Amino acid sequence: MAISLLNQLYGFIMVMIIWIILKLKHLIRSITWDASPFQWMKLNFDGSRKHNQKKATGGFVIRDECGKVLVVASFNLGNASILVAECIALRNGLIKASQKGIRHLHIEGDFKLVIDAICGTIRHYWCIDNLV
Repeated sequence: MAISLLNQLYGFIMVMIIWIILKLKHLIRSITWDASPFQWMKLNFDGSRKHNQKKATGGFVIRDECGKVLVVASFNLGNASILVAECIALRNGLIKASQKGIRHLHIEGDFKLVIDAICGTIRHYWCIDNLV
């Protein structure tokens, strides 16, 4: 009898999970890579930081116009801000692209402050002046 009750409870929980997924599916989105609209190579970069551990990391990937990965790298940065982690990830990606002879590069990142600093739409912050 206890097993039957557990099976019923398990079935109820599974039905509830499926119901929740169906109700929230509009909130779930697929994250995919999009090719450069210019048919150029593409550099995606990102940085992250665990606040409770004060550990920052960064990385980048360079792909050709078809999405084939040409270069990928990640690195630990120690105690750095997310802003610095993003800038170093971008800088390292640009250095690698230059070393590979890539001259036409579409750059994509998710930190608006870094993108605006690179595009010159804002004045650089003092802590990233030597990075951008």
